Amino acid sequence: MPSTRIRTDYFETHWLNCLKKSMFSLLLVGISIVCICSKSYSQQEKLQVLDIIVIGNKKTKARVITRELDFKIGDSLQLQDLSERFERNENYVINTGLFVDAVLTLIEVDEKDGRTKVQLSVKEGWYIIPVPSFSLADRNFNVWWQQHNHALRRVNLGLIFVHQNFTGRRDELKVTLQSGFTRKLELRYKYPYLNKAQTLGIETGILYSNNNDVRYQTLDDKGRFYRDTMQNIFERFRTNVGFVYRPSLFYQHRFRMEYKDLNIDPSVLELNPIYFLNNSEQQQSIRLDYSFTADRRDNRFYALNGYVLKLDVAKEGLGIFNDVNIFTLTASFTKFWQLSEKLSVVGSIKGHRAFARDPQPYHNYRALGSKSNLVRGYQLYLIDGLDYGYVKADIRYRFLDYTFNLGKLMPLKNYRALPIQAYLTLFTDAGYVNEPFFDDTNVLNNTLLWGNGVGLNVVGYKVHVGRAAITRNRLGEWGFVVGTEFAF
Repeated sequence: MPSTRIRTDYFETHWLNCLKKSMFSLLLVGISIVCICSKSYSQQEKLQVLDIIVIGNKKTKARVITRELDFKIGDSLQLQDLSERFERNENYVINTGLFVDAVLTLIEVDEKDGRTKVQLSVKEGWYIIPVPSFSLADRNFNVWWQQHNHALRRVNLGLIFVHQNFTGRRDELKVTLQSGFTRKLELRYKYPYLNKAQTLGIETGILYSNNNDVRYQTLDDKGRFYRDTMQNIFERFRTNVGFVYRPSLFYQHRFRMEYKDLNIDPSVLELNPIYFLNNSEQQQSIRLDYSFTADRRDNRFYALNGYVLKLDVAKEGLGIFNDVNIFTLTASFTKFWQLSEKLSVVGSIKGHRAFARDPQPYHNYRALGSKSNLVRGYQLYLIDGLDYGYVKADIRYRFLDYTFNLGKLMPLKNYRALPIQAYLTLFTDAGYVNEPFFDDTNVLNNTLLWGNGVGLNVVGYKVHVGRAAITRNRLGEWGFVVGTEFAF
């Protein structure tokens, strides 16, 4: 019996050890499987970028193009959102205005090691644009057509030479020769990449112009003009230099200094002695300007998603010439929402505050009424004041999205595929202009401005926009507005 007891203990101990070894082995196998699966899952989740290869760029430097991407060599791309990220980056490239198309693809994918190369295929636009220029002297088409009876003498004709990619580094050279209502000679140059990191740029320009017709007063919220057919009555000389700091794709700082020398004929001062204040025939000033832009739009020419924030601080008049003392702060914010494939919404707000509260020269006294500062429905009116603000809201429905094949009708091969999008829009605007030196010759300042309407927006090549709208304001007036915005 004792020997039997010893054998039973032996078997119990033996099988217990075997069981422990088996469980330990299964645990090791399980850990190995988990590790292998984890490694495989990791490989499927992201890929490291070994290289970015640009093709199709005949003029533009590759490093200028890859500067616009939100990833670089050595970064990892999450496969889960790769399609969305590539589409977003293709828009970043198109946003430069240098290309009509951009396509990102993965090539030479190594799934085992989780590595890949990225190919960026671009179609360059036409960088050299020598075009005849036709522009209206008035603030918009409606003012020219209705208030000035579409007079041809209020038309500017000339030649604009633009090179958007002068050295292949996205530097822009623009020369304008113009005759007509305003005779003008202007030269501008922008070079965005002074340093190796491609974050610092410079811009400069010089302009001379003259007129024999000048707006000398605002009466009944409309500009009044004086004309002398025998001589020039207004001359302008301007030169500026600025630096642009762009630390990332979405944020930009601009510092600019500008010198202006303006001269007016004494006959204008007889009509408005405060055109330059103190019955002066000349105004000289130095202007310092700082602006900040945060731009997260998917397309800066016609956005459907994202936002853009702009801040601007300007001081004109540094006590050197004592002709002007203007200190202003301007801020704007626009947000874009794409609610569905075809429906999108835009909301924007803008405000302008003048810190120098003294009466300003009439020439520098501007608020709402220009193309960039307009409550829709009031396109016929010029509303002067020290401060202003407005809000806008648009609902847009895309009813057309088609790419036309122009074939041999278009001699430029990269432009033969013409993508067109058309949007029906509903909008409403509200604004206010503060005029502390109010007089009864103008009635639209110091009161709520409100307008709405329906419009049509057409986008070509993703960068050129044409607009037309029917408007109505709080005065019960109907209007029709047309306009174009080109990427050059």
